[in-house]
Amino acid sequence: MNIYDMLKSMSDEEIEKYVSYEILNLERKSRNNNSCNTIGYKLDYNFSKVNILHKDGRVPIEENCCYMGYIPKGVNVVFGCTVAENGMAANSGMYYTIDTDSYIYDFCKYIKNIDVINERDLFEYVLLFIRDYFGTISNNNRIEMFRLISKLDGTYYKPVSEHKFSDFKGKGNAMCTEYAVAANNILSILGFDSYVVFGQEKSGERVPEDHAFNLVSYTDSNYKRVDLLIDFADYIDVFDERHKKIGDSPYVIYLNDFDLEFINDFFSDNLSIKENDYFLMTMGNQLFTVYIDKDRQYYVSSKPSVKTVSKIKQK
Repeated sequence: MNIYDMLKSMSDEEIEKYVSYEILNLERKSRNNNSCNTIGYKLDYNFSKVNILHKDGRVPIEENCCYMGYIPKGVNVVFGCTVAENGMAANSGMYYTIDTDSYIYDFCKYIKNIDVINERDLFEYVLLFIRDYFGTISNNNRIEMFRLISKLDGTYYKPVSEHKFSDFKGKGNAMCTEYAVAANNILSILGFDSYVVFGQEKSGERVPEDHAFNLVSYTDSNYKRVDLLIDFADYIDVFDERHKKIGDSPYVIYLNDFDLEFINDFFSDNLSIKENDYFLMTMGNQLFTVYIDKDRQYYVSSKPSVKTVSKIKQK
């Protein structure tokens, strides 16, 4: 919260100078900590051979499932793919490039005028800001927005304009990957250690789904390290004492023993993070956590996975 406290005393001009300086520092660290310029599937928009199909029709596709720290402009995010019957695969336009950091400046100017109680309170304002930035009413989904024109041979024409992160602003079609990316960069500027993770979520009895979320660490006011899994996209309800919904809040799991062994086990598919689902309820001036008879499980699977399966037969 030290950086938040500092922002509150700054003018907008001072905030712009501070954020610009911090972005340069974080970009330098990020390039040292990450060897890959892609988050998600390592595929081009046109088809290429990836591997032999499994009997169940699924294909192992190389993927970078984690990005550590601030995500600079120029990094590519590939959120889906198309697989042909002969094992050829492409992202088919389901990608975008990080092209803007304007929302970070906007958030810092926004949050300085709000009295934030603690880190958990701050996460709620991050969610509110992100939802407002992306919008919540959609006229078309992101796959339609980034759809490519197909040639007769099944390949695609080069996009007329590049797919960009800024394309999501106000469109109401942003999903978990965009929420995780935006939250990651905002929290990084505020001094939190943050990872973006492209993994899986299993909620209750539902079938597991590909999902993006964040791993976040910070030092609290008592100089104690706090480690969290935060899901900004599959958020939870907040009710008043009459059980009337009054808002939303990120889903948060507090992690124990978040060390190098934990990280290695989690990203090598030897460990999942599992906790009860819950909602929040206000009573007077207090906020209570009410657990429900359902759990959530987050993990990174090494099993073959695709988001879209196509019956296109590539020559």
